[in-house]
Amino acid sequence: GRAGRGVLLFILGCLVPFALRLLVAELPMHLGKHQETLDQLYRLLHVCQKVVDNLNGDLAEDGCDWTATSDDEREDLIALWNERKTQVSFSLGNCFVTMKEYRLALSIFEGLANESGGSEARGVVNKVSLYSGLGRLHLQSGNIEGAKLAFEKVEETVANEKMEEATGATVKMNRAFVCVSLGQYDKAANYFRSLTKMDPTNATAVNNLAVCLLYQGRLKDALTVLEEMIWKNPDNVQESVLFNLCTAYELESSKTTQKKKTMLELAAKYCTDTVSGDCFKLGQ
Repeated sequence: GRAGRGVLLFILGCLVPFALRLLVAELPMHLGKHQETLDQLYRLLHVCQKVVDNLNGDLAEDGCDWTATSDDEREDLIALWNERKTQVSFSLGNCFVTMKEYRLALSIFEGLANESGGSEARGVVNKVSLYSGLGRLHLQSGNIEGAKLAFEKVEETVANEKMEEATGATVKMNRAFVCVSLGQYDKAANYFRSLTKMDPTNATAVNNLAVCLLYQGRLKDALTVLEEMIWKNPDNVQESVLFNLCTAYELESSKTTQKKKTMLELAAKYCTDTVSGDCFKLGQ
């Protein structure tokens, strides 16, 4: 219709880069306005699909007669707009995750995992990332068997493409999360410890290692793990690590204010823009 064509021309005729337009659509989500983000993302997705349909129908991007001289140009444009569709779909899935709408997020990511995208090498990497994300979403929603199936697909892909070295950390992280979900904290801790040796700045591994140690009653060891990461890499401190450390301080003793203030001073010096004061729990 005329309205749909107006939206298409508005985007195609605008000098604003597509990546910036996508960023603008995502911003409301970070302010708690998820529906606004969804509306804008679905609008972008509609435009991307319309352009692809036009190109596949021997028309130009805006639906006019095709005037280019090369079929290669058409194929390049189709690939470009399909890639943009994928980017928008990822953003939609992420928005649903932040809304805790895991079923909707799973449906989007499963659709992406079943598509082939980009070059062969990049397609393999995308599938490893997608199936890993799917497995973790299944765990988040309590579906351990679904998670295992997704993680098995990751390991099959890795083995078939001989990508063990490049994706070894992802495979270990997936195995560790399954162990946590099954209550196998000792085994999970071994995986997380191995990951921290591979990359001492891996906040996800450090945080989960500390949690596993806490579940095993090893509070002192958990504190040591978190403190070592913070003091060794003060310029790479993440809010989640500080929050867990301050929580562990509370479990250790009722007199924790000075330790929390020390962490606050460290954060103020190295990461003033990336850490919220709430994570220090000083008002509690």
